[in-house]
Amino acid sequence: MLFYCVVGSIALVTRVDMARGARPLITDDARIVDPQACQLESYIRELPTGSEFWALPACNPWGNLEITVGGNWIRMQNSPDTSHLIVQGKSILKGVETNGWGVGVAIGASDIVSPQSAREVSEVYLNVPVTFSFRDDTILVHVNGGVDRDRLAMETKVTWGLATEVGITDRFAIVAETFGDNHENPFVHGGIRVWVIPQRWQVDTTVGAHLGAGHAGTWVSVGIRLLTPPFL
Repeated sequence: MLFYCVVGSIALVTRVDMARGARPLITDDARIVDPQACQLESYIRELPTGSEFWALPACNPWGNLEITVGGNWIRMQNSPDTSHLIVQGKSILKGVETNGWGVGVAIGASDIVSPQSAREVSEVYLNVPVTFSFRDDTILVHVNGGVDRDRLAMETKVTWGLATEVGITDRFAIVAETFGDNHENPFVHGGIRVWVIPQRWQVDTTVGAHLGAGHAGTWVSVGIRLLTPPFL
């Protein structure tokens, strides 16, 4: 339920705009982990130019603040490996009601580590996810709006996302989304989500593309999401 990653033809730009409804969406939703519980979202993304591995653990220790501290490791062809540390806080302003709506807010930052640079904050962001429920939560629609400050490029981007989750059965769902910012062409992304153990262990697979970037802007991903019962 959180971090936003945009993949260009040979570069990776990070910001929030997610949760991700939850994995595998990149567009975020107005939901957080249950109070006193934790989750782990992890996935591998394969691109024509390289690979990424992501691990994003999150906990909600006090009831209405989901804290994520995670990161990634990126290997691109003809480039040195890089990694990012990601920290985010997310709170719900209005909980999602069945056949109603909800809204949240997420604030976060990331840094980048590579052989050419010392650790430094590279991006800070604010994102507001709004979720609408239809047909008794069988269909969910997520709308995002936010701001991302790229401190390395010294530019500010207006970010957006639109996503849907359609439940086919209690264990199987189809997801689709488009997202981007005011500086580049949008991205499209979609796939399937399966609960191996309902509300505890989820697996997913997706395909995505950066419109206008051709084959170099495509990717596939495979991921898992693990959720704990309350224990904190």
